[in-house]
Formats: sequence, structure tokens, C-alpha cells
Amino acid sequence: ENIALGVRDSEIKKLDVNLILERLLEKGKVMVKLAYCDWSRFQKYTGQLHESGISLIEIPKRGMTGKNSADIRLVVDAMELCHTKDHIDTFVVVSGDSDFTPLVGKLKENGKQVIGLAMRGSTSQLLADNCDEFIYYEDLEPTSGGKDSSVPAGTPKEKKEVFSLLSDTVHALQRENYEVIQASLVKDTLRRKRSSFD
Repeated sequence: ENIALGVRDSEIKKLDVNLILERLLEKGKVMVKLAYCDWSRFQKYTGQLHESGISLIEIPKRGMTGKNSADIRLVVDAMELCHTKDHIDTFVVVSGDSDFTPLVGKLKENGKQVIGLAMRGSTSQLLADNCDEFIYYEDLEPTSGGKDSSVPAGTPKEKKEVFSLLSDTVHALQRENYEVIQASLVKDTLRRKRSSFD
């Protein structure tokens, strides 16, 4: 709910979940994807979330469950994952709500890395300062989708998308501050972003 409301109240107006997932796939595999909401209020996003493989956790109306029901459910699920899935080493909280600051602290106390992601205007500085990294939704850039200016002129149409994907991936790795970008790293990142890549 938090990021959808933040986007709605900004100049952007519409949330693109794929922008978030693309950025996270540059960092590593995304193992568990959960979204908490009263989905009767945000039905326009359910199709996009389903297509992205995100499990929708239904939180009934506030009058039935209380003001912070979604937040509490998210915290309970995060702590359960923290203690039962040792292979999960990074958590991403897609919210700017300061109420999640204690969760961030507990996850870090348990040796987990925590990334926050939200709209700049609806982000608590306390939360942003406590995360290992904080990404602002406004700074996410859509992939070029074959229209990259770094694609050599005269490149056949069927190869433009591949060159564009390669260029986007190398730029993403540079943004992640890799000193040496080896071909194997590029390949692994490409495969996370596009599992059908060959």
C-alpha cells in the first residue's frame, strides 16, 4: 500500500512494479515476493503483480483488522523468513514508513542486509538512515527496450534488444560499484533479469 499511495500522490501517478524488480535482479536473485494490502482498494495493480510472480497477501479493511494490520503481518513474515530460511541474506522493504525501523534493526542484528525502497516524498529519514541501502523509486530508470543509443548503427533488428539488454546490464553493474566487470558476472546478471537469455 505504502508505495502505491506514494506514487499516486506524486507526479508519476502510476506504479510500475517491473522497475522495482529489474533493479533488485541486478543485485541478486529474488527468492520471495510478497505484497500486503486490502486488494479491493488497489485492484488495478493485481494483474501486474500476478504477472511478476508476487504473492498477494490480503489484509481486510481497516475497520475489521485495525490500522497497522498490513505492517504487522509484513513484520511477522519477515522475521519468520529470517529465522527459517538461512539462504536469504537480504531483505527489501518497499515502504518509506518509519514504523519499519525496528524491523530493519532486528534483521540487521540477525546478520541480514536490508534495502529500503520508496518514494522520496513519503520516506522517513529515520528508516532510510537505518537501511544498508535506500533506493528512491523516482531514481529507477526504465530499461531502454532496444532503443539504446549505445547500440551500433546498422545492427539487425533481432539483435538490437540483446545489445540493449547488455548495455543496460553493464550500466547496472557499474552503478553497483563493481570494480571489474567480468563476462561471467554480466552473464549471471543477464540471466537473472531475463531467465530465457541464451
